[in-house]
Amino acid sequence: AAEAVQVRPDAQEKLVAFAFKVVVDAQRGPMVFVRVYAGTLEARSVLVNGTQGGVKERATKLLQMYADLPEEIASIGCGHIGVVLGLKQTKTGDTLLHPQHPSLARAHRPAKRPKATAAHGEPEPVGLQLHGVSVPPPVFFCAVEADSPQDEKPLADALASLLLEDPSLRVSHDAETGQTLLSGMGELHLEIVRDRLLRDMKIGASFGTMRVSYREMAGQPAAADHVYAKEVAGKVGKAAMRVAVAPIEPPAEESSAAEGAASPDTNEIEVDMPETLTTPDGSPVAGGGELRETVLAAIEDGIRSALFRGSVLGFPVARTRVDVSDVQFFGEDLSTPAAYRACAAQALLRALGACQSVLLEPIARVTIQCPEAAVGSVLADLNGARRGRVLSLDDAGSKALDGSMLLVAEAPLSALVGYSSALRSLTAGAANFSLEVVGFGAMTAQQQQKVVNESRGYA
Repeated sequence: AAEAVQVRPDAQEKLVAFAFKVVVDAQRGPMVFVRVYAGTLEARSVLVNGTQGGVKERATKLLQMYADLPEEIASIGCGHIGVVLGLKQTKTGDTLLHPQHPSLARAHRPAKRPKATAAHGEPEPVGLQLHGVSVPPPVFFCAVEADSPQDEKPLADALASLLLEDPSLRVSHDAETGQTLLSGMGELHLEIVRDRLLRDMKIGASFGTMRVSYREMAGQPAAADHVYAKEVAGKVGKAAMRVAVAPIEPPAEESSAAEGAASPDTNEIEVDMPETLTTPDGSPVAGGGELRETVLAAIEDGIRSALFRGSVLGFPVARTRVDVSDVQFFGEDLSTPAAYRACAAQALLRALGACQSVLLEPIARVTIQCPEAAVGSVLADLNGARRGRVLSLDDAGSKALDGSMLLVAEAPLSALVGYSSALRSLTAGAANFSLEVVGFGAMTAQQQQKVVNESRGYA
């Protein structure tokens, strides 16, 4: 667990700075707005980005901004705000540290390039981390593709720039369809990104239909025994294991429609391996303790990578327990980490295919302020077409307009697409609302089949 520490706002301390905003300028490149919490940030100094796995970057220039007019300065003092140029991999919300900061000595040595972890594809943070912005998982996505081969590189560069500026934006590549998928917090979020790409950055690109991002969960317990034996680049790899999956039921006390809403990606992985590895004839393997840790890490990597793509529609798997057992070792020459990684991923895919996976849809909590005369129409719409559940209905209070009511409800996010226009029609433009995704809930078999048919183009 993370340990809370106090940062002393002292210019004599080692540098601690927070990148609270990134703006990509056409001439200057990424302009990183930072606040220095400890130490002094000097021009031409080397910084360690702890959030990005300890990657080292050099601050080539420092600027003081006066509206849109920059002035080059030699340093940024403790407690001050400035702009750093030359940081190519720093994103909004990252923590920047002095290379000799004490917290880095307790972590691993800073790397030249960030090392991604298998758990979520993001670098593992090192050293002291300042409180950043908590970004929930994206719930809307759409496909984006370049209009011509000449537009592919400008599109990739533009998306990379947007990722530096916006930590809530995600870009992924679907290996099965070959599409580039753009994921965000909502309809408006992705529409703004689209307008920036097409209008501001002049990128030739086409966007697909906006869709809701679901999750998949094991419908019932299932298991698969798998033997991996394949020759790659002239080298044979062999591994075998048993993988079992089972759903993780939401807590009994959870009353929200968003069952298990704490986190959509709460999977449990358990690997049952003997303390000492043995060969098929039962002989202990030399150096088996260290080798066991390598094999264990490879299996966990394979399981986590396979959990990113479910068996129903390819959405990430959530709230599923994975148990690995009967791991067999065929010698160091055959049972390589790559073989165990591939075997674990393939075994899990077979188990997910046999467990009758179900879809989980994002559940949003919507707070509506509307005139009392329109409450009936709003409630009928929520309980009917929106598949919602009303949590409370109260007087909006003294700060609201006379006669207005405050309504709080939960409904599937897919049913709230375009709700802004519908609410204006129901209340003659007199209502406003806010929406927050609070978790994921199970779908009925009929609703799931409808989503599957729409995604596959059958309806």
